[in-house]
Amino acid sequence: MPFAYRPPAQFFGKARGRRRAAAPKPAASRLAEALDVPHSQIRFIQTMTGGAFGGKAVEDANTPIAALLAIKSGKPVRLANNRLEDFLAAPSSIPATVWLRMGLSKDGLIVAKDSMIIGDNGAYTGLAGHVIHVTSMRSDNMHRLENVRARGKLVYTNKIPSGAFRGFGGQQMAFPLNSHLAMLAEMVGMDPLEVQLRNAIKTGETSVHGWHMGSCGLSDCLTQATQGIGWAEKRKAPKNKSPIKRGTGVGAGIHVSANRQLGNWDGSTAIVKMNEDGRVTLITPECDMGQGAATVLSQICAHELNIPISHVTVPQPDTDSTPFGIGTVASRVTIIAGNAVRLAAIKAREQLFEVAVEKLASAPDTLEIHDGMIRVKTDTSRAVSLPDAVRLHLFRVGGQTITPALAAEAADVAVQNITPISDSRGSAEYRADMARVIIRHALLDLFGLTSQ
Repeated sequence: MPFAYRPPAQFFGKARGRRRAAAPKPAASRLAEALDVPHSQIRFIQTMTGGAFGGKAVEDANTPIAALLAIKSGKPVRLANNRLEDFLAAPSSIPATVWLRMGLSKDGLIVAKDSMIIGDNGAYTGLAGHVIHVTSMRSDNMHRLENVRARGKLVYTNKIPSGAFRGFGGQQMAFPLNSHLAMLAEMVGMDPLEVQLRNAIKTGETSVHGWHMGSCGLSDCLTQATQGIGWAEKRKAPKNKSPIKRGTGVGAGIHVSANRQLGNWDGSTAIVKMNEDGRVTLITPECDMGQGAATVLSQICAHELNIPISHVTVPQPDTDSTPFGIGTVASRVTIIAGNAVRLAAIKAREQLFEVAVEKLASAPDTLEIHDGMIRVKTDTSRAVSLPDAVRLHLFRVGGQTITPALAAEAADVAVQNITPISDSRGSAEYRADMARVIIRHALLDLFGLTSQ
């Protein structure tokens, strides 16, 4: 569906709109600043979205134009792009030309890295400056480097503005970097995998840009990926004399699971509201952009409360009622918002057990939730239903609804597990990709390449 923005007329001085945004709260704040009105006078209600891929992290012209028309006319305004306008208005990934020079010692250690990146900014600048920053320096943090020089430049061109789009600048450097390492490995007579492993940063180390690795599984990732495709056997296999050549390559990349470079705080808040029927309304500022965030957060909540996932409802974010959230960007929702939901669900369970203790005359650590009941583990006949527990918590002197709100700020990602830490800079996520390439001999000759 093409992008559309529809703000109804002003209602008691408030401009309201339904739109698809990766970050409703920041989007509403930007619109308030553009219209020079108080932030509380702008209300965004997220609509169902089938996909974003970074393209809805920034504004297009429709939002302020439609909002201003609605405010001036006092009537509803709807602006919708046709498919061609959708492509013309949406930011694309930044085309970049990369010059890369690296020094590799005889034992395969990177001793120097020098890069120059020229990015095609397009006609206007949104997030392009942040994207080129990522291209220039993020990949440095997965290697144990000491000598680095990185230069990145954006050039204004008469083209569609570029910006965030899947990978946020990482892929522009990943391809030349891994290609360069493979060529350098060949020059010093080493296996490309060995070069990757010798330079991979380890747990406890700090990168050249000051990123401390509280947990790091890059080496394990490389090892498991190459073992999975039989890397060693394929490297030893005799060259194929067939006109169709088969090649095997290895590449590593780094991405964040939080906004490591765009601010000092990257947290999320979740509210678990226990309803009188024992079901949950999960309120979160992080929206589902088609990637399944609502499902994942529901699963986390349902797991902690041991209730069916169908008993958890996740309404669309509404800037009037949901807490602040940075948004569905930077691969952060499952890690950051997921931990907030987990903590809020645990708190809700504790509050349920508080009233169950009085009803069942049993200690909290002897209780469990099972099949819609809070019961004593050693005597399951002693139980109280979840709806009754919620009502007992509410309908009493000093009673209140069970609506714990918890915030989580960061988590660190290892290869096979997730461990919460107190590092406010977010987390690093590593990936190793294996590629089996089949190319014809004529192409090898054209580019002067050899094959295995």
